[in-house]
Amino acid sequence: MGFGILFFGYFVTFAFVMIPTYFFADIVGCFITLWALAVLSGHKAAFRKCVPVDAALAAVSLVRAAGRTFSLFTDDSVPGIVLSVLWSATALLLHFFLTGAIRSLAVEAEDKKIASRANFNRSFSTTVYVFLIAYTLTAGILPAEIGDVGLKLSVLLSLACLLFMSFLIYTSFVCFIPVTGEVKEPEPSKIPFVTAIRKKAYERKKRTLEENRELYREYLDQKEQNRPSKKRKKKK
Repeated sequence: MGFGILFFGYFVTFAFVMIPTYFFADIVGCFITLWALAVLSGHKAAFRKCVPVDAALAAVSLVRAAGRTFSLFTDDSVPGIVLSVLWSATALLLHFFLTGAIRSLAVEAEDKKIASRANFNRSFSTTVYVFLIAYTLTAGILPAEIGDVGLKLSVLLSLACLLFMSFLIYTSFVCFIPVTGEVKEPEPSKIPFVTAIRKKAYERKKRTLEENRELYREYLDQKEQNRPSKKRKKKK
């Protein structure tokens, strides 16, 4: 359906951006996420709102990468600060629309757990990125001690947001399987523990697929029953 690609793309985009060494991972992650969102848009129209936002995030990442590669500016310079704020603001919008799309899908599927997780992630990610924007704008004028606390807090909040969102996307990947899809049996690993995890995930996905198919059959039966019968016109 696209959630597996989205999980990988999201993690690459937002995990490696927190480490000091920069190696263009956010750009790669943005384009993988863009591919996933294009696939998901075919299943749910709400994901279409995420596509231009992710494209904008990729564009900002490209500008930041060019500045760092060619030493056009530093992160603490005015252009660097503006781009950092713009990146965080775009990431905020991406989280806002993405959690909204997942929530919409969960409500339609009557999955209250994922809908609740999506609501929480929307509120939490908004809070995190508002804090990051505020910290970026005020880091240069804050006392050194407060600045250090703010830096550590921004890393912890970013990590928490990454974990919560990754879990939301992963559970969506497990639960929202199209009725026309198939679950491939996992290949055994040399590590027994990994094999056991893959087998449990496979059984869970297969069970979910069968439940989705059963619900879809019930939906079609109900739709057929509610369809008004067409009376044939009598010939004069």
